[in-house]
Amino acid sequence: YILSCFLTFRLINDKTDLGRLAIVVFPPAVLAVIWTVVVLIYNLDAWQWTSAYSRSPFTNYTAYGQFTVIFLLMTLSRLLIDRSAYDRVIWLVLLIVFTCGLLMCFSRGVWLALIISTGFLWLNTQRSDLGKKLIFLGLAVATLLILLVLPGTSGLIQERLVTMFDLQFASNRSRLLRWGQAILMFLNHPIMGNGYGAFAMIYEENPGLSGLYKAQFQLGTHSEHLRILAEMGIVGIVTWIAVLFSFFRFGLSAMLRIQDGFFRSLIVGLIAVELSMSVLFLVNDLPEGDVLAVPFWVIYGLLPAVVRMADRADPQAATT
Repeated sequence: YILSCFLTFRLINDKTDLGRLAIVVFPPAVLAVIWTVVVLIYNLDAWQWTSAYSRSPFTNYTAYGQFTVIFLLMTLSRLLIDRSAYDRVIWLVLLIVFTCGLLMCFSRGVWLALIISTGFLWLNTQRSDLGKKLIFLGLAVATLLILLVLPGTSGLIQERLVTMFDLQFASNRSRLLRWGQAILMFLNHPIMGNGYGAFAMIYEENPGLSGLYKAQFQLGTHSEHLRILAEMGIVGIVTWIAVLFSFFRFGLSAMLRIQDGFFRSLIVGLIAVELSMSVLFLVNDLPEGDVLAVPFWVIYGLLPAVVRMADRADPQAATT
């Protein structure tokens, strides 16, 4: 997965390559989201459970929700920031599809990640685009109000919100146990950790920690950052933080100096996506490597490729 960032940087060299990437990526994503929405509507009674995702391209609501957020943020970033000539009708349709898809997501971690990342998008929209900001804010508020009023969803959403900080709620208790175990594992082997993939094995061997929640909530750490800390120690977590820091530092620097609407919308969108995933990883593992790890590392290589294209298009901006 990590090597895909180098492959992306090597293959994406101009707008033609970007167009081909969009053609390869967006239509299957739309199909996957629509397919999953249909399945979830059919299984609406089990909306909050993993079983509702049988016969869909996803196996749980976290992977589905964050996958949808990736495309929603990229679409939203272009509509809010890019002033160049392009078919806005198509992009509005994409926004509607991914927004409707996200309404079927039941993950509180995805909700939190989306709020923070869309806030980042909002802050980086130009002041002259106040109209777009207000329209976006109005639609977001209206959608939230509709969800809170509809009889079929209001109770479920209110329950998820109320239990977010309830320490007696089953999934919250499970998370606290796993986070505590991850810290204990780190303290036992702080330098190199316990070995990649060791958390599940060690956690399962301690019935006092796994208890009744083992079968229901499986054996993940429920925090990608703590998993790295427990399994790879100081060496791993420092490397991981350095990887994230270098991405955001490079992206923010490019965002501040590149003014071209097309490239800037891509840069802001890519940063927002990685920000949303980094926030999600505070409270969830990488649920499915192919669904989330591939876009995570592809975007890690796509950002410098886009910046390189922007610098070629405006050499003066590259020297400022």
